Formats: sequence, C-alpha cells, structure tokens
Amino acid sequence: MKYVLIIIILAAGALAIWGCSEVGPQEVGVRTTMIGLERGFGEAEWFQRGIKSQPLSPGRYVSIPHVSYVETYPVNEQRYHMFKDAEPVRNDVSFKTRDGQIAWIDATIRYRLMYDRIPVLHREYGHEYLENVLLPTVRSLLNNKLGEYAAEEIYDGRTRQAVALEVTDLINQGHVGRRGTMDVGLEVIDVLLRRFEFTEEFQTAIEQKKIASEQHLAAIEWAKKREAEAEGERLAVIQTAKGRAEQVRQEADADLYARRKAAEGIREVGLAEAEARAAMVEAMGGGEILVQLEFAQNLSPKLQIWGIPTGQQNHSVMDLSGVFGSMFQPSQSAVPLRPGADGN
Repeated sequence: MKYVLIIIILAAGALAIWGCSEVGPQEVGVRTTMIGLERGFGEAEWFQRGIKSQPLSPGRYVSIPHVSYVETYPVNEQRYHMFKDAEPVRNDVSFKTRDGQIAWIDATIRYRLMYDRIPVLHREYGHEYLENVLLPTVRSLLNNKLGEYAAEEIYDGRTRQAVALEVTDLINQGHVGRRGTMDVGLEVIDVLLRRFEFTEEFQTAIEQKKIASEQHLAAIEWAKKREAEAEGERLAVIQTAKGRAEQVRQEADADLYARRKAAEGIREVGLAEAEARAAMVEAMGGGEILVQLEFAQNLSPKLQIWGIPTGQQNHSVMDLSGVFGSMFQPSQSAVPLRPGADGN
C-alpha cells in the first residue's frame, strides 16, 4: 500500500508538470480533444471530439498527452516584412505595370488575430495561416492593383497609398468570390508600401526625365522670382517718384505760402503807409501842403536858397516868392520875418 501511494504521488507530480499548458498574457489558447472523455480539475465532463470553439484566456490548463492539448496564438499586433533585402532570399513583391514595365516593391503587413475567431483559424489553417492565406493574398492583390497603373504613376505617393488602402480592404472583406481573412480570425490593420524599383534602364530614363522636369520647374520658379523682383523694383521707383513729387509739392506749397505771406506783408505795409499818408494829409490841412512838402523833400541837398528881403521900399533882383509861389508863405498865425539888427 505504501508503494502504491508513492507511485500515485509521483504520477500526479509528473502529470502536473508534464500535463499542464499555460496561456500567456498576450496569447489565446485553443483546446483540441482526442477522445470523448476528459477530466478537468473537477468532475468528469464529456467533450465533443475535436477543436473546441471556446478560446482560452490567459492561465494554466491541464493537458493529457494523446488525450487533449492546448495550442496558443498571439493576439497582439504582428508585422510581416516583404523586403528585397530579406534573408535568406529576396522577399519583395514583383509586378508588371500597365505599360509593361517590370517592377518590385517592398511591403509591410500589420495584422492581428481576432480573439473570438482563433478556433476557426486554428481549425482551417493552424499555425500556417501566414503561408497559406495572408501572404499569397497580399502578393496577388498587390500584383493586380499596381498593374492597373502606368510606370510613371507609381512614382506618385498618392497612387501607392490608394493601392495600399484598397488592398487592405479587399484582404479583410474578400474579393472575387473569395472570403475575407476576417471570417477566419485574421484582420489586416494596414499594408505599408515602401521602397520600389524598376529595371535599371527604365530607372535611368525616369530619373533623367525627372531631372529635366525639375530643371524646367526651377527655371519657371526663377522666372517668377525675377518677375517679382522686377515688379518690386518698379514699385520702388514709382514710390520714390511719388515721394519726390510729394516733396516738390510740399516745397511749392511752402514757397507759395511764403510768397503769399510776403505779399500780404507788403500789402499791409502799403496800407499802413497809405493810412499814415492820409493821416498826414488830414493833419496838414489838405493835399496841397503835402505836395509842397514832398517837393521840398525831393529837392537836392546841394540846393541853396537865398532869402532876399522884399517890401515896399526895396525891390529884389529875383523874387523867390514869385518863383515858389505861396510855398514859403508863412501862415497867418506865424510871426513875420524881420530884418537883421543892422536894418537891412
């Protein structure tokens, strides 16, 4: 009895070590049962033979060799690269353009396995889902869709982006009577198209044409720049001329203003002199006296006037009072001139 107990304990330990499967935190498990009865951690349960439709979340599960086992699949995002420089052999996608040019393109596939559909994927493709469904579908669709464009159109990044989006949708949803990969638990998140190349001869021709086009565009840009500079120079000349014209106008206005002020000053002076003259005339009793005064002021300073006494008893050789009239006649209120003390 003692040996039997030891054997049971050792068998249980070996079963616990050997017959346990673990599903990691980034995985999902699929159980396959080989016989109709399986004992779990509790009571015995009957299972339909084959792959179970309920996926297993992360944890530890009992697996009995040759009776049942658990296989795991990753559920986090995966990437597969289809590159020219892949090892050990070239793995990029080849295609023929609409105009018959042979080309190659690198592609990266972003995908993930759908948790609730992984038992279906396991049943139909197992772990060979990449080789059996994803990669052949991607190559076929890229070859067909890129072949709808001419070689030069492939150089346009918008063309490649449109092809990538269309291929992604066709892989997931299906095309031409083929179901999509989402039906079997595989979702393509994105198809990224990267480096591409043509044959060496065609590549050289395209590059030369591209260089010529760039040179043409550069010449156009230079012409536009020169035209803009010329327009700027023209506007600068116009602005300078306008500034000079405005300066001349302001100087002319200032000169005109100064002349007007000078004329107004002259006019004011003339008016003042006229008013003073009128006042003088009025003060001196009339215009005749003023004429006589001006006549006297205009006489030459070298002119000498000799006064010769005249009267009833003396007759002068030249009577100055007759020459100058009443100009030197004293007013009635003035005291008459008297001869000198010697009586002459």
